[in-house]
Amino acid sequence: MHICYLNLAGGNLNDDSLNTLLNSTEVNSIILLEDIDAIFHGRESVSEGKHGHERGPRVTFSGLLNALDGVRSQEGRILIMTTNHKDKLDPALLRPGRADR
Repeated sequence: MHICYLNLAGGNLNDDSLNTLLNSTEVNSIILLEDIDAIFHGRESVSEGKHGHERGPRVTFSGLLNALDGVRSQEGRILIMTTNHKDKLDPALLRPGRADR
């Protein structure tokens, strides 16, 4: 299987580019999102730099959820999200059918 690493914190992705990347992966690929707890605090993005200025494009929490299992999402891929702080994750991210633990 192909392994694809997506860096959501890099500042070069937005909701549309995330969908495009996920939909362009081959069937039977493994997609890895590391440290998902460091990307969002609750439903707010952690993409702001010093003095509250954003560092560029960003993936929204809603955009992530839609990319994972929205209308445009693709079947036949395994998505792995890692975290060191499960208690910091929004329950919507962990709901049954979206994430297995």
